[in-house]
Amino acid sequence: MAIQESRLLEEKLNQKEGILQELNEIDRFEVLRDTSKTLFNLSVLLEEVTEEKYLQVQLMNDITSPKSKAFG
Repeated sequence: MAIQESRLLEEKLNQKEGILQELNEIDRFEVLRDTSKTLFNLSVLLEEVTEEKYLQVQLMNDITSPKSKAFG
């Protein structure tokens, strides 16, 4: 009887360890997914800022150019 109970307890422990391992894998996946989303959003933001900065430089070049109509 004690051997049977011991085996049942061991089996339950193994099941719980398996479940914990699966939960850890799910957590890692969610962290990776969230990190991936964050990196994508940052890359989009960087692209927008870079484009805006480029346009500002172009505008300054146009304004300060000797051919600019701003200087008549």
